[in-house]
Amino acid sequence: MIRISSRFSINRNLKFGIAILALFQIGCLKYDELIFMNEDGSGELVIRYQSEQDMKFENLYFPTDIFGVEENIKRNFAAEGLSNAYHEIRQKDDFVNVYMNFMFEGLDALNSATRFEDERFENSKNEEGITLRRFIYLDESKLDRGKLLLKSGLRSLFSRKVLSEIRFRFQWIVPGMIVDSNASLRGDKNRAIWNITLDEILKERSVEFYVKYVPKE
Repeated sequence: MIRISSRFSINRNLKFGIAILALFQIGCLKYDELIFMNEDGSGELVIRYQSEQDMKFENLYFPTDIFGVEENIKRNFAAEGLSNAYHEIRQKDDFVNVYMNFMFEGLDALNSATRFEDERFENSKNEEGITLRRFIYLDESKLDRGKLLLKSGLRSLFSRKVLSEIRFRFQWIVPGMIVDSNASLRGDKNRAIWNITLDEILKERSVEFYVKYVPKE
């Protein structure tokens, strides 16, 4: 079991990213996003994705070359209180692995970024603990079915097979013990994991992830 503290070095994040990407073997896109929360509400956003080529779908953009990655950071992750700490691209066989790390002062910084304009992060506190929520809003009926673009220039037919092969894993690591969550899996006492495909997100139209934890004393 991997244990991670509230502060992370680039080398540890890189090794962790390589390990989690190795768990996925099938599909045209594998996306893993980890949010590490600190006690003061700040944190680190760690993004890893693996793809055979560039993919763009509405506001979701997954470039696989250094120019595209840096442009993506400038356009979609520019917000007050959010800064890019590290990014790298690694080629392996027919796949490209992209690594990006961001530091944020609070969840409101993520809410202000273009990348998350179809999402919402919330942080609430009461006598029972702290609850973190993330909402993803994607309504298939309102999306342009021709906007799933590949670098090759071919447009996807928006088939269910394609959508089911675009896989996301979202993780939250919190500074305390988790007491409630709707996560698919839990790791240790402070880590919640959600596995979902783009097909499932579009079917639900609105997806909520939440985790409730008791802070360390």
